[in-house]
Amino acid sequence: MNLQVRTYREGDDNNIVELLKESFNGWPFFDINCSPINYWRWKYQDNPNGKGIIVCAETENKIVGISTAVPQKIKIKNDVYLGFYATDAAVHPDYRRMGINNKMRELREKLWTKANAKFVYGITVNPIVVNSSVIKKIFPHHLTQRINYPIRIKNISIQLQQKEIVNRLKTRLWFYKEKTINRIKTLKIGSREVGNLQISDIKEFDERWKEFWSKVRTNYFFIFERSNSYLNWRYCDKRSGDYKVRIIEEDNKILGYSVLKINKLEEYQKGYIVDFLTLPDRLDAAYFLVIDTIDYFDDMGINQIDFQVIKEHPYNEIFLKHGFINTEGPRWVYYDIFIDGFDLNSIQGSQIHFAYGDQYGI
Repeated sequence: MNLQVRTYREGDDNNIVELLKESFNGWPFFDINCSPINYWRWKYQDNPNGKGIIVCAETENKIVGISTAVPQKIKIKNDVYLGFYATDAAVHPDYRRMGINNKMRELREKLWTKANAKFVYGITVNPIVVNSSVIKKIFPHHLTQRINYPIRIKNISIQLQQKEIVNRLKTRLWFYKEKTINRIKTLKIGSREVGNLQISDIKEFDERWKEFWSKVRTNYFFIFERSNSYLNWRYCDKRSGDYKVRIIEEDNKILGYSVLKINKLEEYQKGYIVDFLTLPDRLDAAYFLVIDTIDYFDDMGINQIDFQVIKEHPYNEIFLKHGFINTEGPRWVYYDIFIDGFDLNSIQGSQIHFAYGDQYGI
């Protein structure tokens, strides 16, 4: 086979998207407000952090493989570094088990090394990939054991009807037991009166965000940079999906925000809290944002709400107070870091922010 592994060329877009759709029986896996090709261009061509790494495998003028990575700016300790998230990767079914993926991955790694990336990561829900020695070689570390996936189920009977659960009685008893334990554990969490706090929708992140971000970023040792341009691209560009962005403010100063999403392609639609962030000294703002989030999804008729948070982060306790239950999510988060003397596992959970929105999967 005359195979060429190369970087992206202008005009490859349509062939790449068709390959992804054929390889995965549809792509992307959530509802978008544009064509798949425009979503592709939003994701890989218009990112304010730079263009994505796109490696193609071509034979007989046909693209049969694709391996990509999205650039991310990451604040680690006191500095901001370039990182990459390894995202879409596929080989046409007729060309698998020929070593094509390995060849593409090798070039992709050379490209992010050349770009001086200091942090690279990938996420999978595939159990075969989880146990793959190749994946562990590329991403030798993982955050998986430090992440909680709190969910809130409004009506357990509806949940049991929708899910294929063998022992429904046992599941029901577990559900009520966890809710009771969480309620006892979190009785001490209080809140201020609403006072001048206001929560509202926004269509873009304005200049006030810069002051908010400058205060937030100092509290975290590890957090993806959330500049105005990045957030407007990530959540407010219609090509990215249909997100609801809510901010909480006091006297015209931003205290925090939430990004909410319903994936309408799922047969059993769930609500996702894609991102959630407040000023570190205003957990009362987080408290009221959670209430606002629950009210929104209840109004939309959503029975299950999913969230992602580092286990030791104070947000976890606030969500448990409002009827969420910690679960083990299906996602494995792998990473590698190229900063001498830095160990992400040594950082306190309250100083790590890692949201669903940092994964481009929702």
